[in-house]
Amino acid sequence: MTKSIMAISPIDGRYKNKTNSLTNYFSEYGLIQYRIQVEIEYFIALAEMPLPQLADFDHAKFIELRDIYLDFDVAAAEKVKATEAITNHDVKAVEYYIKDEFKKLGLEKYSEFVHFGLTSQDINNTAIPLSIKEAMDDVYMPFISDVIVTLTELASELEEVPMLARTHGQPASPTRLGKEIMVFVERLDQQMRQMRHIPNSAKFGGATGNFNAHTVAYPDIDWHAFGDNFVADYLGLQRSSPTTQIEHYDNMAAYFDNLSRINTILLDLSRDVWTYVSMEYFKQKIKAGEIGSSAMPHKVNPIDFENSEGNLGIANAIFEHLSAKLPVSRLQRDLTDSTVLRNVGVPFAHTIIAFKSTLKGLQKLLLNTPKIAQDLENNWAVVAEAIQTILRREGFSNPYEALKGLTRTNAAITQDSIADFIDTLEVSDAIKTELKTMEPDLVILISKIETPEKIMDLGVQEGFTRAIYAAQNGVYRMSADIPELVETSNNLARVVVKNGKIKIACLTRSSVESSKMDLANTLRSTFELTGCEVELSGDYPGWTPNMDSPILKIMTQLYEDLNGEKPHVAACHAGLECGILGSVYPHWDIISFGPTIRFPHSPDEKVNIETVGKFWDFLSALLENIPVK
Repeated sequence: MTKSIMAISPIDGRYKNKTNSLTNYFSEYGLIQYRIQVEIEYFIALAEMPLPQLADFDHAKFIELRDIYLDFDVAAAEKVKATEAITNHDVKAVEYYIKDEFKKLGLEKYSEFVHFGLTSQDINNTAIPLSIKEAMDDVYMPFISDVIVTLTELASELEEVPMLARTHGQPASPTRLGKEIMVFVERLDQQMRQMRHIPNSAKFGGATGNFNAHTVAYPDIDWHAFGDNFVADYLGLQRSSPTTQIEHYDNMAAYFDNLSRINTILLDLSRDVWTYVSMEYFKQKIKAGEIGSSAMPHKVNPIDFENSEGNLGIANAIFEHLSAKLPVSRLQRDLTDSTVLRNVGVPFAHTIIAFKSTLKGLQKLLLNTPKIAQDLENNWAVVAEAIQTILRREGFSNPYEALKGLTRTNAAITQDSIADFIDTLEVSDAIKTELKTMEPDLVILISKIETPEKIMDLGVQEGFTRAIYAAQNGVYRMSADIPELVETSNNLARVVVKNGKIKIACLTRSSVESSKMDLANTLRSTFELTGCEVELSGDYPGWTPNMDSPILKIMTQLYEDLNGEKPHVAACHAGLECGILGSVYPHWDIISFGPTIRFPHSPDEKVNIETVGKFWDFLSALLENIPVK
């Protein structure tokens, strides 16, 4: 704990528990271990070739050689560092450590083939790319995969949530929240695909990249082919050739640029989600004991996304410096590449911190549907785009200008004002009806599906679709006695195509029995013409509303006396109970009233509490004045 508190970098201090997984790859200990691995594998490759002086080397000893780096620990690393303090050369210290281990294993006569013909960068420019590759495979990829999967799942959950879009910060044409999240998934997927094509390059070629010393010692060996095979087969990297004394780092720079772009996408995500939280589109899960603000107890700050944004920014600053600096060197080499490469773990650490913060933030989000719906309702002006596009289709003159005149007035635009504007347009009633169906929260989903192995015959398809088109769906006849009352209607309630069968269920209703049967026979004829068998069932009697009901007259007057206004009296042709009870008790008056209900017959059905008292007073007065039959 003391060491953590004394750390200068938050990577090794505050965030140590979040970056521990990178220690084996990018710490000084990790770098030494990777250098030893390269040296050992190089010696093994020389022995397997074999060089003449290594022809008698016992290959069974390869296991013990590999244990030198596989069993490497902190105590061994400190021993290497102690040697470095004397040599003032880090790679030479590694060479001396390995030779000492050879001596312990009784292999001292072969020890001069450790680091044979190599320069320091043959080790550094293989060890560091190898550490990056394995850190990517073992640490980075699982985290970025978790981020992408989490975003994909969130996008799926929010797929059908309509949302007001904002361009330039201003209300714009509606979108879907899930689609906006999916944009980030697509961007990340694209960058991941690109990154897979960037080679993990390494330099391996002697002092100035030409295998000069190797060729002098063994002129008959194709050292370039050996180098290619060694780097690929023993280390899993791709050898760059030709090179100077050092790797030219172009592919590594491309790698860092790719990582930076991924970080930029997540930074963009963090800012967007932060904004959605500030707009109250999302609330955040509250954890007991946590404090959002030291001064304002009510606050739950989006700190995870702020933390992510900050760490991604630092990571990108270093990634961008590395990608700009590393490919640039003086002549055959200078030391600046080694200097900056020692910091390669820093941007990875800040990136992992950001990934963890992003995941934590995403998992705390709670959708605030009422706020999203409210913003849509408050911005009916955004349907202007859809309206003017339809008007363009119909050849309406200057539709953009017409909508501009309506919507750019700084006045509140409502559904009613949009409807009033549509009524003024010189277009057909059909087009006006189409225009009035535009809603800010309208969602149309188009999804790709797999083609089933078996599909309907073409003739059956045609008959089926034509029957659906021909079948009455909606109002069939209006009441002749009561204005604006539907008398007879039909709903195509359910269409099921499954297991080689088609089932079409209709709901037909009417206040007039003969009209109901007329419509039922029309539907029967429609479906029988296409070869369907038709069954009529679930019948219940129709009923005719009695607008002259004595009780209704009393209720109307009582309502006016109690509330100072006339009630709105309406009839409905869909009353199942009225039909059934009315057939048994033909002289009953059946009148429905109650508190104000929102979203009836839905999971969101709710009663307006403020109207319950008003309903009770009305009911009490009615019971006192009800006529006696």
